[in-house]
Amino acid sequence: METKEKVDWDFFWKRVRKHPLFLEFLYFLHLKKYRKVLEKIELREPSVLEVGAGTGAASVHVQDLYGGNITLVDNNEIAYEMHKKLFRNKAAGIRYLREDFLKIDRKPEYDLVMSDGLLEHFSKKEDIIELHKSFTKVNGYILIFALNNNLFTWFLELGEKKMGYSEPINMDECMQICIKSGLKVVGTVKYFFEYGILCEKVGENG
Repeated sequence: METKEKVDWDFFWKRVRKHPLFLEFLYFLHLKKYRKVLEKIELREPSVLEVGAGTGAASVHVQDLYGGNITLVDNNEIAYEMHKKLFRNKAAGIRYLREDFLKIDRKPEYDLVMSDGLLEHFSKKEDIIELHKSFTKVNGYILIFALNNNLFTWFLELGEKKMGYSEPINMDECMQICIKSGLKVVGTVKYFFEYGILCEKVGENG
């Protein structure tokens, strides 16, 4: 899958790194939403893949809740260094691939495939949904967190323009894309900053 959208992730992660207290607050608030939406399904020692993983905080939180092993894919050096600093004492069951997630081999081998803050940076949202599906086992799950398309995030996006391309869509629009792709929506969660959509891949073509 080729994309013409350009995003300066170095700019993003340098800015995040400058504000550790804000990052800590955001994780505290945001990661609660993972627990809430994942309570709708049964996960036991899952194999988890996060594409565009950044620091990997979301997947590490899922691992804390359910055990299992996680694979993080991101090719940004700053995010990787932050990951190592944040989770230097949590190496067990964590694999970090410093690669472009658009170019890695796609095998449907994971119980849960997830991304956070990725969808809005691609114009072809359908392709990103299909990307998640390509890594997911039959009857496995996909969890997508994406930026809300509202007044709050509009103001936030003013400061993000230096990053490059960003085009948020609302939760209903994202749900329709998921359903059209053959996924079954099994849970949602939403707050002022982002929304999350949990889907099940039902059957080979789901």
